[in-house]
Amino acid sequence: MPLSFLLGLPNHCSSFDWLPTTPPVLARNQLVYIGLRDVEPEEKRLLCQLNITVFDMGDVNQLGIGNIMQVIKKLIGERPVHVSFDIDSLDPTEAPATGTPVRGGLTYREGVYICRALQEFNTVSMDLVEINPLLGSSENADRTIQAGLHMIYNVMGQC
Repeated sequence: MPLSFLLGLPNHCSSFDWLPTTPPVLARNQLVYIGLRDVEPEEKRLLCQLNITVFDMGDVNQLGIGNIMQVIKKLIGERPVHVSFDIDSLDPTEAPATGTPVRGGLTYREGVYICRALQEFNTVSMDLVEINPLLGSSENADRTIQAGLHMIYNVMGQC
């Protein structure tokens, strides 16, 4: 939802009327999605309409995560980067305590590779979302939390 406001997408909530009408984020060359796999038709239409760069799991399998990160580095250049890491981009075997587990996601190693590669970018901020320790067993919650922490540690160069 915050991204939809930053992109200037139609707002159906009057409490945000104070926001400027000119979007501060332009989708083309400023947004990149990695690891998409369960995209609804309306989401797909919006991604195409906004010309957002997308590397779905087919691309990850075909091109390899290393090549994808090189392409993204060329696209982004030295601009500041904010990383929003959805833990459900990882396969549910790696991060089961999430509200939207979908098989066929990134492996733990691919997630770590992405995060380590981001050390070479001008990464200035990060958020980690979609962890829900109330879903599943305490073992699943711990596994998911640990995966999330490792993603953060690797962006920060702490692993």
